[in-house]
Amino acid sequence: MHATGRPQFTMRPATLDDNPQLGRLIQTREMWMRASGFSGHRELIHVLSSVSSSAGAEVMVLEEPGDEPGQEAVLLGCTALTHAVTAKGWEPAERRVRAMAMQRTYSHPAPRYRQDRLGQLMTWWVADYVARRYADVEWIRSTVRSPALLKLARDRDGWREVREVRDAAHARVHLIQREPKQMDGLRALIASPPGLVVDSAVARGGGKVGLRIVPNPT
Repeated sequence: MHATGRPQFTMRPATLDDNPQLGRLIQTREMWMRASGFSGHRELIHVLSSVSSSAGAEVMVLEEPGDEPGQEAVLLGCTALTHAVTAKGWEPAERRVRAMAMQRTYSHPAPRYRQDRLGQLMTWWVADYVARRYADVEWIRSTVRSPALLKLARDRDGWREVREVRDAAHARVHLIQREPKQMDGLRALIASPPGLVVDSAVARGGGKVGLRIVPNPT
């Protein structure tokens, strides 16, 4: 990470204009996952349209702004936040707790971005965003499929393993969760559109916005 002067990255709501770059990003990530021995999810090539049509879904993208005026930003990651945790394996008592799901998270696998830890940055941004915008959410939940990814999520990104379960296809998956957490210093590294991330004082005062953000059809 080498943030100097202005934030190195931007995290913002996705739009339909992002479809071409999102498709290339997901395809590149899928090819890397399979070459590295991880199971891929080819159907998620349509991640933007499928998730944005779900009620309460927010699709966010991580991008690196161009160095020169007018230069196109490079889309480096995406993730989807939903207001319903649908993964199997959560106990009834756990489902009664207000939680959001972070899913379909992809980051660019190119070696030149490895030192930036894009997956970690998106996790931190989501933790900060949820803490500020949804004051009543107690947990952010997700799933990982491999022990290697579980170790990375737990040891690097701050997730806690809850349990291992079988999904609908009888494959082993790990349920993970982490608490929302405000991170004031993150703004020096990741910029956000005005009004997207609520100030700490507003969140503490109960003034959560609860806005549903979906791709712009225009």
